[in-house]
Amino acid sequence: MKKLFAILITAVLLTGSMLTAQAGNDDEKNESNTTNTAGLKGQVVDLNTGEALTGVKVNIKGADVTAYTDFEGTFNVEGLTPGVYKVETSFISYQDKTIDNLKLQVSDKNKVTIQMKSLEE
Repeated sequence: MKKLFAILITAVLLTGSMLTAQAGNDDEKNESNTTNTAGLKGQVVDLNTGEALTGVKVNIKGADVTAYTDFEGTFNVEGLTPGVYKVETSFISYQDKTIDNLKLQVSDKNKVTIQMKSLEE
């Protein structure tokens, strides 16, 4: 039941976030062509099982950017100014997770795996 609820919530969140992200991406692509920007790719998984978590909110503090993980638990954010950021994740039935001082450089190799702990444990 928990997984079914998570899938339903994820579908609603992903639909809304995809529409919002798509609307803003065209402007970002035009701006990023003339400047050096950084990106962040990542995956969010369950700490104990390693299972990918779908629909996790990933907030990049300092950049005012929010993304949600897809069905493989992955997310991708582009067009960030290189620098140091705080990344916060939140998901129903899991403890929030924060990564402080994540340094992003002009590169496509900025990758992170985030492990979240279930509240049931």
